[in-house]
Amino acid sequence: MNLFSWYWLFAIVITVLYSALMLYFIVGWNKIRYFTTKKNIFSTKITVVVPFYNEEALIKKCLLGLLGQNIQTTEYTILAINDGSTDKSVPIVKDLAEQYNRLYFIESEGVGKKAALSKAINAASGDLIVTTDADCSYKKDWLSTIVDYYEQHNPRMIIGPVFLKTGSGILNSFQLLEFNSLIMTGAGAAGIGHPIMCNGANLAFKKEAFMTLDNPLKEEFISGDDVFLMHNLKKELADDIHFLKSHSGAVVTQGAKGIKKFMSQRQRWVSKANGYKDGDTIFTASIVFLISVIPVVGALLMFIEWNYLQPILFLLFFKTGIDILFFQQTSSFFNHKRLLPFILVFEIIYAVYVTITGVSGLLQSKKFKA
Repeated sequence: MNLFSWYWLFAIVITVLYSALMLYFIVGWNKIRYFTTKKNIFSTKITVVVPFYNEEALIKKCLLGLLGQNIQTTEYTILAINDGSTDKSVPIVKDLAEQYNRLYFIESEGVGKKAALSKAINAASGDLIVTTDADCSYKKDWLSTIVDYYEQHNPRMIIGPVFLKTGSGILNSFQLLEFNSLIMTGAGAAGIGHPIMCNGANLAFKKEAFMTLDNPLKEEFISGDDVFLMHNLKKELADDIHFLKSHSGAVVTQGAKGIKKFMSQRQRWVSKANGYKDGDTIFTASIVFLISVIPVVGALLMFIEWNYLQPILFLLFFKTGIDILFFQQTSSFFNHKRLLPFILVFEIIYAVYVTITGVSGLLQSKKFKA
């Protein structure tokens, strides 16, 4: 077999594997029932942990949103922990803490978000820890939805949905599609009992489960506290990690502003891949990376032989088809129907983007270690 034949074969195999994987996630997504909370009085002791770094523009809105939650429970506290802020975030949080007795300010003694999270979780009095980010906003029933689900199903971890704030422009549309696909993939994987990803902006877990783990956040890596914690919990019982399919249980976060910050953020995400030991995650990431790299490599090989266009078109045709099916299955939940016509353009940009961030992120992995 010559190079062209091998390329064709590789393109077919990866396309089949990718299609099977996405169908698997669609099954998982549809297995999860939509959850609606029916009460706001609970017996669970809750601690919400909010690490923050230079968030003076958003931290007050975030904390007021948490303080205004429609919930009554045995104990409900908020720990806002400073991760070395140099702006006016600290005085804003301290001022609010003086006004509200359920809000506490903590100063991290370590370096980085993981050190801040570890200190806050260890200091938490709640049995259920809920983590979020300082740039998030919430509906008033956000916390009651999480706790209601917890008291009904008693999982070790609850993966909450995260929506990206909508805006205008090509970058925002691309981020929305990509971000939604990540949340959907994480949900679908959890639905079939093989969770692979989550987002610390909306995550809940039992404190006792956290305390039994050795290095639960993998503090040697600067990124990935949420995913590493999930992987550690998954080792014991994967079926005990649930996705919360609920709009009231979702949070809204900010997208990266500008292409430079966007690429830097994605490189940090990729850099933690060297720390992955979970087979489901490694397999999924490998298939997604390969199905993106193949058409990029083929485009370069077209300078040698135009026939490489055939397997590229084959791969893009079937990948686009399965991705459209995937997005259609979840479009009503994520409200991204208006973005469906852009998927073909998204596929082409995504292939180049994944290749660049994947390679550069792995090459710079040492740079992003703590």
